[in-house]
Parts: sequence; structure tokens; C-alpha cells
Amino acid sequence: MNGELIQLRQNEIYEYIKDRNLTTIQDISEALHMSQSTVRRDLKKLEMEQKVVSFHGGVSAQVGDAPFTERKVRHAKEKEAVGRRAALLVEPGDMIYIGGGSSAYAFASALSRRADLENVTVVTAAMNIANCFTENSCFQVIVPGGVLKTFDESMTSQMTLDGLCAFNFRKAFLGVQGLTVERGYTLPTIGLAELKKTVIAHTDRVILLCDYTKLGKVGSYNICPVSRVNTVVTDRQGRDAGEQEEIRSAGVEFIFA
Repeated sequence: MNGELIQLRQNEIYEYIKDRNLTTIQDISEALHMSQSTVRRDLKKLEMEQKVVSFHGGVSAQVGDAPFTERKVRHAKEKEAVGRRAALLVEPGDMIYIGGGSSAYAFASALSRRADLENVTVVTAAMNIANCFTENSCFQVIVPGGVLKTFDESMTSQMTLDGLCAFNFRKAFLGVQGLTVERGYTLPTIGLAELKKTVIAHTDRVILLCDYTKLGKVGSYNICPVSRVNTVVTDRQGRDAGEQEEIRSAGVEFIFA
């Protein structure tokens, strides 16, 4: 089969997945009249192109967010302020998890400059986060294994999820695409959603990091109800952001940078 026909077939598979958000190899095979071995082969190619993500036997389209390099410069001043304030929440002896994303990166950058901490262990599945701590011996850094996604320099494979189950975190510092009272904490991709659910199941205190634009928004995938979120660190404009008062009334602590 020539390359053009293969590309057309892979595009057909991708469009089928994107229209459904979440599906299985068997569903794709039956709907598009392709063998499961062909579907698996094409899904590997689509994963390499970062168009889809596979997990627990299912597959989802990689949609709903921009690459890390683009997100990093959006609301940069607000994210830096949030990162500096959130860094003050880390205490000596803490074992913490730091998620990926631009707000978490701002937090990790600020935290890595603290020289007053001892015996702090940082676990992260994002390589750019881990690299923030290479010059500060106050921190022990652990990166669970997995398949690296260059889209945002993080790992979200089953190997990563299995590795995270070995830890009990005192605090988890996580980025967010949306937070509302009705839908709770949400993210744009299913792979990240599975990872964050695993982290939250193994942590005492859930701390969300975001600029004001994320409050009142809803992402594609649910992570946890708002009642499971302990603290939100956001910028000063978050005082007037959508649903801030409702979220606070649901028992969530707000810290304004």
C-alpha cells in the first residue's frame, strides 16, 4: 500500500477518535472495517505524532491544549507570582509531587531557588520540572519511568501510573485547565487526567496552581470533585474571577499571589 493511502487511513482513524473523545481498538476496527492489527499499527504512528494517547486499553485524541512552549508565555507574570507564593507552602521534610505545565514550571523554578529547606523529596513525571532542581542539593528528585511526550515534556504511560502508586505525598502541586463547583477539577486530555487521579489518590493535600483565567472554566475530563481540592493558589485577579466565591464557599482555601 502506498504512503498516501496509509496516511488517509490514519487520518480516518484519528477523526473517528477525535469525534468520540474516548474509544477502543475494537470499536475502531468494527466501525472502520479494519483489522485490529492494522489499527494498532496506525495508533503507534499517531502516538509518535502526538495526535492520540493510549491508556488502559482505550485511546483518546490529544486535543484541547497548546504545546508547553506556547503556554509558558501566556499570563507569564501572573504565573510567576503564583509560583513564588506557592513555593512558600513547602516545608522541610516534605515529600511532594509537582505536575507538568506552565504554572507548575513557574512554581518549580521558584521552589528550586529556596536554600532554607532540608530533606525535601520532589517527585515529578515532567522532565522540564525535574531539570529545575539540578543545581540545588536541598532536593532529592525522583522521576517515575514512562514514555516521554515531547508535547509538554511529561510522561503519562501505564508505567508512569504504576510507578506513582509507590509514593505517599504530603502535598501535590498541580496545574489545572478548569475549576468549577459543579464539575470540579478538570483537564484537557485523558492521559493527564489518569495521571492526576493517581497522584490525588496518594496525597494528603491537593494544591492547584493557576492564573485567574482558569477559575469558572471546564476542561474535557474530570479529575475530582471540588471537595477534594484543599487549596488554590492564583493571582490577585482571581478575587473577581468566575465562580471564585462559590468555590471558596465549597470549602476550598484560596491564596492570592
